[in-house]
Amino acid sequence: MNLLPLLVWAALGILVLLVGRYVVIVLSLRRVRFAPAAAAEHIELEELPDEQHRLLGLAVIRLRDVGFVPQYALRMPAPLVARPPISQYATVCLHETSGAWAVVALRDEPEYDNLSVVSVYTFYAQAPHL
Repeated sequence: MNLLPLLVWAALGILVLLVGRYVVIVLSLRRVRFAPAAAAEHIELEELPDEQHRLLGLAVIRLRDVGFVPQYALRMPAPLVARPPISQYATVCLHETSGAWAVVALRDEPEYDNLSVVSVYTFYAQAPHL
């Protein structure tokens, strides 16, 4: 019994699977197109879509407890090209005592009980009580 043809076919099959995996990845990456950089727009809090307003509001409630006041919202274009265009939203809050700003945005991959991310910026001294 000659095993050489069987081994050659098995090696060719493995080679086709390995090459095919990378071909699929390269073809998928060629379809991804990044949107041109664009500035975020300042919008009023009332202009947020209802679902975004509800989800961002969950984090804003906690920020109000430590002294932040919502100021305005931001509408930003998504980094990937999509049809129809997709916008991302964030809420900007000010802490008047320390001069710190907090930006609340939805996570890219939200999880249960972990929907938003809060970034705090200060242009003066550190705000240790935050």
